[in-house]
Amino acid sequence: MSERSDRIAGVILKEIENLRSSPNQENDALAADLNEVVNVIFSRATAREEQRRKKIEWEKLVPLCRAAKDAFDRLNADAEKQNVILAELRRQLDHAESKLNLKREARPAPYPTPVELSEWENACKKLDEALELARAEVRAANVRRGELTRELLNAKNDFTNLLFRERNLRPRQTESVYAGIELSGVR
Repeated sequence: MSERSDRIAGVILKEIENLRSSPNQENDALAADLNEVVNVIFSRATAREEQRRKKIEWEKLVPLCRAAKDAFDRLNADAEKQNVILAELRRQLDHAESKLNLKREARPAPYPTPVELSEWENACKKLDEALELARAEVRAANVRRGELTRELLNAKNDFTNLLFRERNLRPRQTESVYAGIELSGVR
């Protein structure tokens, strides 16, 4: 509380003591009224102090909210890009698998020569290696997407928590933001 409200409340409390020292019905009623005034002064001073404290905390929290929102937006964009990358890698994996299956089914004609058989096996081996590489890329992309998802959920939770704290600490507006605008159906 401020010194001024403390001083005024002190003066009123002394007056209450003076009134109680010479008891009569009117003095008791006046002392009760003054006691009520002191309580109002204290409660309003406490409320003002609480508003000041909240405003200071809110001013510190606003930049944190902005940073959390920026982090969430950045991670969200990264996650969307990773989904596109993963979809492309899966498409490439399907393509590599199809090529390998087609090559395996296209085994050389009956009674192939050792050269034909060796060429076919080498081609299948290369396609199998390409397929394994494509699978490894998909696994790595899935792992990265999982990491991004975890980071994104953490960022969303952090942002949401800060958002609620900021909203609860935000100073109340004393005047309507929409002053001068009248809604026809609302009176």
